[in-house]
Amino acid sequence: MNDSSQDPTMTDAFLWERCTRFTFGGPEYTEEVHVEPRDAERTQWAVCCLKRCLNVDGGWEWEPSPSNRDDDFIARTRFDRMTAIAMAMEITR
Repeated sequence: MNDSSQDPTMTDAFLWERCTRFTFGGPEYTEEVHVEPRDAERTQWAVCCLKRCLNVDGGWEWEPSPSNRDDDFIARTRFDRMTAIAMAMEITR
């Protein structure tokens, strides 16, 4: 078994760029909240819980299948990575 702490490629930046899902939870929040990319370039991230997405107003919306997501839904429920992480952290405090 390799000791990854000795691997020079295992930097925070390396892991940050390759991470494809962040999971949050908290004492008052019983379900896990996930921050996940929703495009191949990983520029649009969603805050998800139980097949729902957090929208810009802080409400939850059911996430339709990809072919049924219209532009309005995407505009309401997609964020850059740091905004999505901040939102997930805020709701799971």
